[in-house]
Amino acid sequence: PEEKGKGPLVMCVDTSSSMSGAPEMWAKGLAVALARLAAKDNRDMAIIPFSNAPGRTAFLKAGDSPQERRGQRNWDKLLREVISLRMNGGTNFELPLTEALTVIDEAPGLKQADIVFLTDGEASVSDRFKRLFQEHQEKQHISLFSVFVGSYFSQSALEAISDAVWDVRDLAGGDDIEEMFG
Repeated sequence: PEEKGKGPLVMCVDTSSSMSGAPEMWAKGLAVALARLAAKDNRDMAIIPFSNAPGRTAFLKAGDSPQERRGQRNWDKLLREVISLRMNGGTNFELPLTEALTVIDEAPGLKQADIVFLTDGEASVSDRFKRLFQEHQEKQHISLFSVFVGSYFSQSALEAISDAVWDVRDLAGGDDIEEMFG
């Protein structure tokens, strides 16, 4: 299996109404930074914005450049489009995580991907989902890294299924991000 933090990347970015303001900016800024690191390291990635349901998944193929994607939107434009999405609504963790697993299963370049889950943590996951997700993680060698933004979160919802959990304030210097994913 790929070394944790060094394989393909699937990012789930919370765009629910509780993320308005600074938490949303932190999440999207971190998503842009991670996307740039993935591109620099020639890693495939997908971005899944979500609130109470997953939004349109954007795929960014390793090595793609504007020249290689004739007639398609270039990488930066696609990334800006995804990051500028605003979906509002509530938050559901199970649906975007299920979508992430589906994307990993179906996209050849995303096998054994790391999932980065960017959220304020205002939702929960059922015990049944935790069990099924952990089984899938083990079988497919998938890592989940959760990063919490904002000040109202309870880590317990994602701790049981995450390989690591961080508060964005602990990553604000940037060196930790480069070390984990660069």
